[in-house]
Amino acid sequence: MNANAAKQIAALCWVNPFSPARSALEQTILGDQFQAVTQIGGTRQLSPNTPAVVRLCQEIVRDHPDAPEYPELVAFILYHELYDQLDELIDHPKRARQVWQNFQSLWDHYFAGGRVRPRDFDQPTLYAFFYQICRAFHWIFRYVIGSGSEAVQLRARMWESIFSADLKRYVAGFHREMNDVHTLITGPSGSGKGVVARAIGMSRFIPFDPRTGRFVTDPESSFLSVNVAALPEQLLESELFGHVKGSFTGAIQDRAGLFESAGAHGALFLDEIGEAPTSAQVKLLTVLQDRRFQRIGETSSRLAQGRVITATNRDLESAVAGGHFRQDLYFRLSADRLEMVPLRNLLQGRIESLRPMVRFITEKLLQESWSAEVVDDALQFIDERLGADYAWPGNFRELEQCLRNFLIHRDYRPIQLTPKPTDALEQALANLDLSAEALLQRYAGALYRRLGNYKAVGDVLGVDQRTAKKYIKGGNA
Repeated sequence: MNANAAKQIAALCWVNPFSPARSALEQTILGDQFQAVTQIGGTRQLSPNTPAVVRLCQEIVRDHPDAPEYPELVAFILYHELYDQLDELIDHPKRARQVWQNFQSLWDHYFAGGRVRPRDFDQPTLYAFFYQICRAFHWIFRYVIGSGSEAVQLRARMWESIFSADLKRYVAGFHREMNDVHTLITGPSGSGKGVVARAIGMSRFIPFDPRTGRFVTDPESSFLSVNVAALPEQLLESELFGHVKGSFTGAIQDRAGLFESAGAHGALFLDEIGEAPTSAQVKLLTVLQDRRFQRIGETSSRLAQGRVITATNRDLESAVAGGHFRQDLYFRLSADRLEMVPLRNLLQGRIESLRPMVRFITEKLLQESWSAEVVDDALQFIDERLGADYAWPGNFRELEQCLRNFLIHRDYRPIQLTPKPTDALEQALANLDLSAEALLQRYAGALYRRLGNYKAVGDVLGVDQRTAKKYIKGGNA
């Protein structure tokens, strides 16, 4: 037996699959058989090296059942033999009993005859972990599309938000403590904060009950969300904490809030948390600290068990400094932070980088009438109409609206938000000490941030595209 191969495959079980360490381990294990991986997202994907690693793993467990790494190698094999069935559970959770029976048969086969069994988990727990890992792959790949370094880093960061940086510790018991790890997602409007929150929330650990043949809840019903900015203060508190009949006008019956409804294995997503009124901030802080809350009009307290995920496009540090957001709440929410990147950063000036995103959006919009040709047509349209350097100020939300306009009208006109004329410009200029060249660079940069491409800036300045680009780059826009 290649003892190093067994140790390396065992290590592969615990490494973040979206990290460079995963690819490096696969390359070490497979040598010349290794295939370089390009992760683009939008589909349910496994590494192309996985089949070769599984075959090597099967050889080791067949010929050396006494290997110290035997339980981990078997877990690696079991997961990949059941992968397609686990993947189907995401859309068809009622098949859990059937897949569980297949899991048991494989378990009995590999651990027959007194072979060394896992120490950290039993059959139902391992089965639940398999289901969780498969869901995490599904949602991360579905919602984080792109092959650039920032997209890859975001996937790796999301994996850690779900499983922590130490999967072995997570499996050994830390998964039971993840309710106390709150996630704050920041980034510009339209950058995908909501879908990232959903991916994390839908990938929670959910125990399996072998007596009923079901998982104790389903991810869809236990992921709850509310837009904090969309509700007036009293309704927001009622939505979060619930109320009792007669506690305020319109409270015609008792109602459970989202904290109560999420349950022990659910997640509560609070979008636009930066807009929360002061009273809601105080109550939210109490819930996060004490894990207790009261319905409006109630004196007894209830247990809040679910994980809290929040998102904002505001600079919360500035809001704290200005006295608009509680510092203690900000620290509570920031145990796990994810920062979204603007779409233009993911594209890096390459139209082709849009392909997986355009494919994903057009498939969602057209469904059965979708064809590969529409992606090529859309990319050509974007290249000709907007150009590779377009800044996409509305991020993914704007890209989707662009494609809707293309499919309906074969046209798209970016929204240009022009500030109202004031004397603020004259006042700002009076306080500046800039050369004519520096002033032109600053102005060109401001135009680029508003208009989104070099040609449009050149049209305003009355210069060609190259000259406009020179001014913008000179000003570090």
